[in-house]
Amino acid sequence: MRRIFIFLLLVNTLSVMGQITLSGKITNKQGIPLPYASLIITNSKTSTISDHQGMYTLTIADEFVNHSLIVSAFGYHDKELNAYDLKENNIDDIVLEEDPTENYNLGEVVITAKQWKNKVIGKKKRPMLTHAIFFNDNAPTIEQGSIFKVDTRTKLNQYNFHIIPSAKFKQITLKLNIYQVKDNQIDRPLLAENIIYTTSTTGWQTVDLKDAKILIKDQNEIAITLQLVDYDKLPEEEFNFGLSYVMSPSKNLLFRYQNRSPWEFNSGNFLANIHVDYEKNNTSKMNKSDEEEMDEEESEEITSLGLRQILGAYKAEKGKKASRFGKNKDGQFISIANAKMYYEVYGQGEPVILLHGNGGSIVEFYQQIPTLAKHFQVIAVDTRGQGKSTDLSSEAYTYDLFASDIGSLMDHLSIKKAHIVGWSDGGNTGLSLAIHHPEKVNKLVLIGANLFPEGVEQKVLANFKEQIEFNKEHDNRLFQLLLDEPHFTTEQLKAIQSKTLVLAGEFDVILPAHTDLIRQSIPEATMQIIPKTTHYLLQEAPEEVNPIVLEFLQKMK
Repeated sequence: MRRIFIFLLLVNTLSVMGQITLSGKITNKQGIPLPYASLIITNSKTSTISDHQGMYTLTIADEFVNHSLIVSAFGYHDKELNAYDLKENNIDDIVLEEDPTENYNLGEVVITAKQWKNKVIGKKKRPMLTHAIFFNDNAPTIEQGSIFKVDTRTKLNQYNFHIIPSAKFKQITLKLNIYQVKDNQIDRPLLAENIIYTTSTTGWQTVDLKDAKILIKDQNEIAITLQLVDYDKLPEEEFNFGLSYVMSPSKNLLFRYQNRSPWEFNSGNFLANIHVDYEKNNTSKMNKSDEEEMDEEESEEITSLGLRQILGAYKAEKGKKASRFGKNKDGQFISIANAKMYYEVYGQGEPVILLHGNGGSIVEFYQQIPTLAKHFQVIAVDTRGQGKSTDLSSEAYTYDLFASDIGSLMDHLSIKKAHIVGWSDGGNTGLSLAIHHPEKVNKLVLIGANLFPEGVEQKVLANFKEQIEFNKEHDNRLFQLLLDEPHFTTEQLKAIQSKTLVLAGEFDVILPAHTDLIRQSIPEATMQIIPKTTHYLLQEAPEEVNPIVLEFLQKMK
């Protein structure tokens, strides 16, 4: 099954061939640099933001070089230029003129104890289960946030938000934006000055707004967003960043690619809240019952997906983050059809191939590799398009395709026959390999596998459908695979020649009757259910799982 945390890397539109690069400084007429100004190529996703010194670099694909370049900054008139003309005339610096009408400075606020009260609006609790839309350096100006209901006179004191723990960066710089909401649409900005926040940590973050003296007047709703403006990568790690959100029927996930892109509204709520002071005599647009309703909605989401699964996923992620597996300097790549497959090898002896779950990587087996490598040659693989393995094809993913890739890897390594240990989707790939390439499979270990989609809890499948709808403009082949496949028949399983061990968690998302059907259908298969574990039994109970797998693989035929 797909991992709980969602890793989404947006694809940039820049072409590899035929491009120009502009660089320089953005200033006002007095020559003062304008930090964090936006540069946008119209009718494209090509954009950038100037740094804290007003410097910018923008690479433009050949197909967009004659499009207009729009340069904008708070308190200044937008400037429309032609990118090609700038390059041809060696124009580096761009000067913006002040716009006295664009002054949304909300002024200093005087607060007395008798007139004002305080409260917190938004998501205050952090559930174990969170999602994120991940962005990498192909989306350099991405902006995302939420709408908050406020009183007609509200002072913003603090903005809190949550960065998904699995984000990877050394440091990021974000720009906080506040917008008027009008007729359920994001309208004009409400700030005259930049509010910049820099962090090197994940988890809960706090932006202190007291010094900004932001008073919201005559508004029922505001949108608060964060825009990525700069970042530093970790050594030998790909940069990615995402704000945590929880699934919810309300469409309160806002994002856009750049300042002039249309806003997209999607189902869910970001983990974010604002600490405010509000006038006591005004009617609150979000009263106490509204806040309680939001917390109940969050709790309902946790229950609907199963608290045990959440705890299992949390434990798995926590352990994997500290693991060295999946980033071994001795790891290797091989080229296969339209892809490069990454693998790592540990130990000596009979070969054992480890196949991870949907959206996962080698690190899923961080608790098993050390144990197995004492007795076997362990080949841990990143499946096509996952982990470090790449995929340049556009064809739909199938377990037969993944099995064929494993066959190619075995041929490359001159391995005629190997034990296969597959977890979740890896188990499904192992089944395909045993059915269609029986000569390559010695013993087979299936952990949390399924024969057809209906063998999975329906609430989980519904969650995958929501994710596809939410990310419909992007590559959803891994999600779609979970909904479309597998479709193994019991007749196919009856023909499997390999000795087979079937494992599952007591509280697995694979239905118990379905796991038992696999056991019944494969000749002489044995089955064990690991008590008090979920679909993440590999990480939850290695002290129980590892001896069972080791004994099965070492047992004489």
